[in-house]
Amino acid sequence: MTNNTNTKQNKTPVLTCLVTKTNRPTNLEYLQNKASKAGVTVEEIVSNYVSREVLKNLRRGNLQGLSQEQADRIIRLNGKQKSKTAADRRQAVTA
Repeated sequence: MTNNTNTKQNKTPVLTCLVTKTNRPTNLEYLQNKASKAGVTVEEIVSNYVSREVLKNLRRGNLQGLSQEQADRIIRLNGKQKSKTAADRRQAVTA
C-alpha cells in the first residue's frame, strides 16, 4: 500500500505548452528554482509554460492568438531568470 503512495508523490511533473499542447517532462527542483527566481509560484510557471519555438515566436512579435499582456507575462516567466545577486554584482562592477 505504501508503494502506491510513494509513486504518486514521486510522479514526474509534465509541462504542457499553452499553444502547441506538446508535453515535456521536468522535475520539481527545476520548477521550484525557476519560480523562486521569478518571484511566483510553481503553479504559475506550469500554467504559463510554452515551448522554446513558441517563445522565440513571441519574442519576434508573433502573438500566436495570445493577447500582448499574456505574451509579455509568458516571455517573462519562460525566459532566463537572472538572480538578484548576479544583477547586483554586475551593477557593482559597472559603477
